Amino acid sequence: MTDRLTALAQAAMDLYSSSGRMPRLAQWFYDNHGLKFAPNDEKLSKDKDKRYFTCDGKRWDGLPHIKVRDAVSPNEVGRIYFARDSERKRFIVNHVGLHL
Repeated sequence: MTDRLTALAQAAMDLYSSSGRMPRLAQWFYDNHGLKFAPNDEKLSKDKDKRYFTCDGKRWDGLPHIKVRDAVSPNEVGRIYFARDSERKRFIVNHVGLHL
């Protein structure tokens, strides 16, 4: 999990320091950082209490996530849920651990 968090931090720096159009993120995360990015989560998209979080007095959508462990039993599925803050050029991590 620590390795994936470190890669996610590097991805934020790389994504927001480059100029030009926003890349197709799923492929970009994998090609450049070996991360399995998912922009959506069907169950979480319906659960507003878990999906949204507050940071720095602002409400964020924590639906995007990195899949850490996927092909395992549900109680072992690892995820890193985060929001993208393009204004401050950062990712805001909301949850690290089991699938929400």
